[in-house]
Amino acid sequence: MYDKFYFYYPLNEDKLKKIWETCTFIVDTNILLNLYRYSDNTRNTFLKILKKYKERLWLPHRVGEEFFANRVEVISKQEETYNDAIKEITSLEELFDNERNHPFLSDKTRKDANEIFDDIKKELKNNKKTHKERINRDPILKEITCLFNNKVGEEYETTILEEIFKTGKKRYEQQIPPGYKDKDKGKNCSLELQQNKMKYGDLIIWNQILDYAKKEEKDVIFITDENKEDWWKFFSGQKFAPRPELIEEFCSTTKRFFHMYRPDRFIEFASKDLKDDAYNKTINEIRKMEKIRNKQTHDLDLNIEGNEALRYNIEIQNDTPFNKNYINHHIHKLQRKKAQLYSELKEFNNILGGGIKNIEQEELNMIFSKIDKIENTLSNIDKELSMFQNILNTLELDN
Repeated sequence: MYDKFYFYYPLNEDKLKKIWETCTFIVDTNILLNLYRYSDNTRNTFLKILKKYKERLWLPHRVGEEFFANRVEVISKQEETYNDAIKEITSLEELFDNERNHPFLSDKTRKDANEIFDDIKKELKNNKKTHKERINRDPILKEITCLFNNKVGEEYETTILEEIFKTGKKRYEQQIPPGYKDKDKGKNCSLELQQNKMKYGDLIIWNQILDYAKKEEKDVIFITDENKEDWWKFFSGQKFAPRPELIEEFCSTTKRFFHMYRPDRFIEFASKDLKDDAYNKTINEIRKMEKIRNKQTHDLDLNIEGNEALRYNIEIQNDTPFNKNYINHHIHKLQRKKAQLYSELKEFNNILGGGIKNIEQEELNMIFSKIDKIENTLSNIDKELSMFQNILNTLELDN
């Protein structure tokens, strides 16, 4: 039975250990971009581990393309995170500085608190400045470059890409992994090739991994922060193994073995292999980030069937009665945001429509990244609008 359905069986410890000792480690785009999102300690730990396996690292060309297309945008987004944190600290400072809100705080305690708040804001501003400078003077990019020097695959020719796009259309219709959850990516992009690269990005990466493993006759461990069902098999809401279809396709195509790790699990196994158990803080930070991301994804996926849970969350989080006025306010707010985004999208498309010969590659990558971000945001807004409209319809029926 095993020989017919091996892709459904979990790898035993001995087999996994053997793969780990000789495999090639391949990282996904999100792993590289997360190095800009992690704290200094976690980033340095992750890089330290990757350096231990430097001779066995490899990067699909498409991962490199996606990394450089999104790098500046991620740095910019993290700058916004610093701004939000500074605003939160300032609000908290003003709250405690108001004697009417806290009449029982002594002057000394209030003074000590203000000094702490000032120190926090000062450190945040300094870190924000350092982070912003990474656009032009980027030690993280330098580390990544050293790790993957002479370890990047070749770019696919247009004829190969067109064949992947053709095959991908059929695979997505049948929900054959990976990538079918990205079917709406890039749909508003005016350049067809770039649109298809966004839509079939995961499938391009998958094909490049297959080609590498077949040519080099190597087992592969793929490290990814991807959390969608077109990569992972879920049980009780938890990711626990690569999709069996991926394992079957990989093994039948390459005659080698394939396995996947989330970043936290990769660090766990690496710590055992390297006999270093000092990585708990790093693992906890990565898992905390994943919980936040999963919650955001879950919130966007809420529909009318989750009406009561959504009603509870809105009331608790916003301290606002759940009524038609509240829902209408959010619908109008989302519609204004949508109109603003369409205006921004039109501007970018006008730039591209005027020709791209005189645009620097870095700027071009940033434009494509911003277009992709806007398209994803518009998709999320449409989901939220549909959700709120359904709830509004339900409230009207209740009345």
